[in-house]
Amino acid sequence: MEKTIVVGDIHGHIPTVEAALASPCNVVFVGDYLDSFSQGPENQVACLRMVLDAVEAEPDRVVALRGNHEMSYMVLEMRCSGYNQHTATLVTHLQQRMWDTLKAFHWVGEYLITHAGVDQELLDSEQITVEEYLEGGNFLQIGTSRGGYAYAGGLYWNDFTAEMIPVPGLKQVVGHSNSNRNERDVEGVRVKRMNGGETWCVDNLNRTWEVLMIDVDGVAKPVPLLDKCRNCREAGNYIDLLSREGRCETCYIQREM
Repeated sequence: MEKTIVVGDIHGHIPTVEAALASPCNVVFVGDYLDSFSQGPENQVACLRMVLDAVEAEPDRVVALRGNHEMSYMVLEMRCSGYNQHTATLVTHLQQRMWDTLKAFHWVGEYLITHAGVDQELLDSEQITVEEYLEGGNFLQIGTSRGGYAYAGGLYWNDFTAEMIPVPGLKQVVGHSNSNRNERDVEGVRVKRMNGGETWCVDNLNRTWEVLMIDVDGVAKPVPLLDKCRNCREAGNYIDLLSREGRCETCYIQREM
């Protein structure tokens, strides 16, 4: 297994996509490329198109999942906050590509990666296993904490803070749920461990540049996506710096010479 970085909700921020794709690692985007308070509809759709292009060009290295903000433009009953009619018009011609290219879930070793996660209480309420849930394909549940009526949210809508009960024996990586006002001291990637299960949440890119790296031995750890060269202090891609002893390309080449 090669190193993989799991990148949280992007919401139109193109530099995040560029930095992730520039790394030498495999890349999994957890979804939510659309809808933003800071990026206009054109930038959001350009971001989505960049992700789709990357998956189609390098399907063995780049994986992209659907988030609830993509489903909002694809399934009427999944409409969510941030929906914009201009954005809807711009993505009309991309909908088939979104269905074909973006996945509902992905496995990296023993880690199940989805946009929002599979919750034990949801499984209990429907009396099914994780395997049965994934095979069934009904992922549209919206829990009461997000304005729905389900016992708990499904893999597009589960709320990490209010709902997520890790599934015993299962390792998961999710996005979807940024830190709320009660978690202001929690920066970057968060993790819940309970009953032998663990769920990592990577939705904090608007505050930190952390992503989750899953190494060749299947060990997960948060790392910054961007950092500075240890020698010249110029900004660079952290994942790439790791492979060059913390030095940017210029400094590393000079050192080797």
